Amino acid sequence: MFPNRAPAREHARAARRSMHAAEPPGTGRGLRIGISAIAVTGLVLLGVPAMATADDAVAPAPVAEASVAAPESEPAAEPAEPAPAAEPAPEAEPAEPAPAVEPVTEPEPAPVAEPAPAAPESEAVPAETGEPAAEAPAEARLVAADAGGPPVTIPEWNDHVDICHATSSESNPYVFISPSVRSIIDPTGDPSDPFSDGHAHAEHQDHRDIIPEFDYFDKDGDPGHFDGLNVDLIDLLDNDCAIPQPAMQLSVVPCPPDGTATRILHVIASDVVISFDYELTVYVAGTDEVVAELSFEAATGAFEGDFEPLPPGTYDVVLHRVGADPSTDRTATVELGICPPPPEPGWELVKSSDPADGDVVEAGDVITYFLDAANTSEVAVEGAEAFDDITDVLDNATLLELGPGLVQDGNTLTWSVPTLEPGESAQTWYTVLVGEDVVGELLHNVVEPSEGGECPTVEDDNGSCVVDHPVKSIGLDGMAQCVNDTPWFMYAITPYGVEDTGDNPISLIWWTPAAFADRDPSIAADDVAALLADGASQVDAIPYPAGWVSGDTISGQQLWPGAEVDAEGNPTDWPGWTLQPDGTWVLDPSAPFYELRSEAVVEIRINPSNDAIAVYPPPTPNCNAAPPQNPPGSTPAGKTPTALAESGSDALAMLPAGALLLLAGGAALGFGARRRLLA
Repeated sequence: MFPNRAPAREHARAARRSMHAAEPPGTGRGLRIGISAIAVTGLVLLGVPAMATADDAVAPAPVAEASVAAPESEPAAEPAEPAPAAEPAPEAEPAEPAPAVEPVTEPEPAPVAEPAPAAPESEAVPAETGEPAAEAPAEARLVAADAGGPPVTIPEWNDHVDICHATSSESNPYVFISPSVRSIIDPTGDPSDPFSDGHAHAEHQDHRDIIPEFDYFDKDGDPGHFDGLNVDLIDLLDNDCAIPQPAMQLSVVPCPPDGTATRILHVIASDVVISFDYELTVYVAGTDEVVAELSFEAATGAFEGDFEPLPPGTYDVVLHRVGADPSTDRTATVELGICPPPPEPGWELVKSSDPADGDVVEAGDVITYFLDAANTSEVAVEGAEAFDDITDVLDNATLLELGPGLVQDGNTLTWSVPTLEPGESAQTWYTVLVGEDVVGELLHNVVEPSEGGECPTVEDDNGSCVVDHPVKSIGLDGMAQCVNDTPWFMYAITPYGVEDTGDNPISLIWWTPAAFADRDPSIAADDVAALLADGASQVDAIPYPAGWVSGDTISGQQLWPGAEVDAEGNPTDWPGWTLQPDGTWVLDPSAPFYELRSEAVVEIRINPSNDAIAVYPPPTPNCNAAPPQNPPGSTPAGKTPTALAESGSDALAMLPAGALLLLAGGAALGFGARRRLLA
């Protein structure tokens, strides 16, 4: 995080070692010398002249006396007596090699062995305590602690620890020092520490010093522990307690959805020091005009925040630590562009149907209309509506069912379109039933969107919001008529909704009432074989006149099935009649079209179709669609006269009934057996 200041720190430590080189040895060093003297005396008494000779310069006798005279050394001398008790070692014969005890004479392990007086049982075997003492200098867990020499594992009372000493300067709030453990902990400080100033560093400058956590030995050699102070700033030790320069990163918050003209500047400050105050100032670029400010106390090593919205422009942003020299400030320049205007909500409305727009429908058909709305903008569409005018639909159809969101108000359907997010769509529908008596009408339907909506442009002549359905139908006027004693069916056909005559052939189909009731209306009008197989008695094609257009009436007449005329139009045959060899005519159930002699259903089929029930033209005084009567007395042997069989009488007693039939026939001729059925 911080630059390495190791060279500067090493220089400071070298200076401290020079300063402490002339200091008198402490109480701990005297104790070590006393222990060494006692060990040498013991070796002389046990008869090791070589060791005694080597230690002549130490003057063992005076040292022994000093150890006795000094009460503080008595606890150290007492453990020497149990030494013989440690001689179970001779069983393994390691006692003979006296050099195994030689490490006791080495002074370096002594600092680790000093706590021995507090645990006499460990001193009973000096060789064992000497081995770990020799290894201790290799450990250096607290590199910052020393006593003018190499680092130690646990500092003693007068050893030193690296800390950041708080100052009263805002520009340079800390200095790197290495006070003694005493000057850090002792409330009266350390007289030899120039930074102690008569009090502990732990309480210095309102507890602002930065001190690491460490274990130590106090003045009495007892272990202790210091929890540290302001350890969240301990990284400053790696920077020789110099406050680092912060870093700054700027970004511009994306334009808001509402298209606000101002922009928001986002800042990230890193490498800031906890508990220090910082200021962020925004200037118009190249000027001293302040347009925004932001202050903060660093709670962590980084800060993130937003300035107040700013108008478009170029700005200089300065990050300053309060109290620091301005030369340490961080500066960056940023440009805030212009936000585009907010997007407007927009949507498209499309109307469709089944059957499709333009398809011809029939009476009794069900039409389903669909309304589709799609969000074509980058923002949500809310509160949209569609208004469907069904006036020209309800004139010829009945509303059956409404889909979700649709409400009827008279001849208008209103659709409350659900909220649509960008790219979303919604649909609703409704159904109508085409009236049974509708002939040649047009079901016209128009829907309009509310504000923000539009009907997309399409190649269809109607557009995307208009749907038309012509009702395919046949207007039929038909009647049975007797002309020149010949039965004819007179018709006037008006097809509607027919654009291509080739695809819509017209057929006049003759049925008995029973066969008509069981017919299959799906058979094509020009499929004669299928129609006959379905029970039709006869199928006659009706051609379209030249130049015919939809809605024009096609008029004509068709001989009754079984009737025939010659070139001059005189009848030569009648349905249900058979000419006998003697020249007489008789009604014959086996004769062709006998079943149509009294009543027939005439159907005009274009798909859809119309039908008319036609009664065979009854006889009148002027016309009788039947063979001529046989001459009187010329009835063949074994035959019964049937010339008047159509009247149902051949006796005088039936004359009144015959007269009534003639009157009924005249009335029928006058009014016509005429019926018009529309579908």
